[in-house]
Amino acid sequence: GWWVVGLPAAGGKGNALVHVMQTIGVRPERTLCCGDSGNDSPMFDYRTVGVRGVVVKNAFDDLRGFCEAQLCDEGKKVHYFASEKMAGGILEGLKAMH
Repeated sequence: GWWVVGLPAAGGKGNALVHVMQTIGVRPERTLCCGDSGNDSPMFDYRTVGVRGVVVKNAFDDLRGFCEAQLCDEGKKVHYFASEKMAGGILEGLKAMH
């Protein structure tokens, strides 16, 4: 079978994350995103979404490059680059950024 998925022009993971934060009343500084590929980049766009993130060790170069360009915000590291893969990297990032 075939599936057709429609996504609004303003759709995507970054806008979805902002929507969820607004809907449930969670501030960006109390939110952490995690990812491993370029389709996660919109969540990691700190200037737009305002959320810090964890980039796991097995992340693709496109996400790494995008996040490395956002390393500082007022002298603070914006995203954490984990030395562990997958869930292990997420747990590592949670501990490091807590």
